[in-house]
Amino acid sequence: MTVAFDDAGPKYTTLSGVEMEEFVTSSWASYKYTFTATTTDATARIVFNLGMAANPLSVKLDNIGVYQGSSCPAGGSSGSSSSSSSSAAPSQACSDPAFILCEDFEKVAVNAIPSGWTITGARRTSVVTTGAHSGTHSLKASTAGFNQSGFIEHTGIPAAHYGRMYYRFDTLTSATSLHIPMVILHKATNGQEVRVVDVNSPGQGLSGLKYQVNFPDDSGASSTAFTSFTAAQQAWQCVEWQSDPASQTYKVWVNGTQRILYNTGNLIPATSYTRLSLGMITFTNTEESAWIDDFALSTKRIGCN
Repeated sequence: MTVAFDDAGPKYTTLSGVEMEEFVTSSWASYKYTFTATTTDATARIVFNLGMAANPLSVKLDNIGVYQGSSCPAGGSSGSSSSSSSSAAPSQACSDPAFILCEDFEKVAVNAIPSGWTITGARRTSVVTTGAHSGTHSLKASTAGFNQSGFIEHTGIPAAHYGRMYYRFDTLTSATSLHIPMVILHKATNGQEVRVVDVNSPGQGLSGLKYQVNFPDDSGASSTAFTSFTAAQQAWQCVEWQSDPASQTYKVWVNGTQRILYNTGNLIPATSYTRLSLGMITFTNTEESAWIDDFALSTKRIGCN
């Protein structure tokens, strides 16, 4: 579906500069855009174009508003329908029922891991108090050599979900490009894995992230979607993703901005992934560390606070 503002004919010139594109799924979701109109037009209209669908479908739209300023007011307009509450993002508290998994690590003892998770990899990954995005606790992962990893893992991950995490690195010691998978979804089929958060660092400047469907030994079919962005060293970055089996698409947001929309073909399982790995693995002969905080999976997009 595309959304735009135009001059209502006869040329139907777009007034919003570009058409804003979103993939529609079977779940309620909220979207917002900010634009500067290219001209003033008293007859301007908002257009929802569903002509991109390959097959006929029914789409429900609710709580639509247009507001002057730099942002939409919280909660939408006063006349919005009560059904719009189903599209609201979960709160940031781990007690929110919309969360499938939520770890802020605040109740986990130092040098331990959260309940329900297991440790994998040659390097220990555990909770520390040497830096946190919120509160005082975070998860620290380390590596010390080529193909060395430090992960914690959780089983029973639904295929349809939204994810969110914050991560940061100290100054990376490697003088060469680093490729650091940090969140991996494992499929039952052929041992295939989806590297949901896969940070790419040319030299010592963090500037890339990708979605990669691959195998642990790089054998078999592989597909990759990549985005570049600017990230200061030692600064917390917020990464979100969506795994949507209904549309077979992945989305990735970096610090609140959508960066990747990737159609996988038929690579997302219908029901669930066997497990999720959270931590890091590197492919250089150097020792690296990362801090992870405020990790969550939800039935709705979570957002960056």
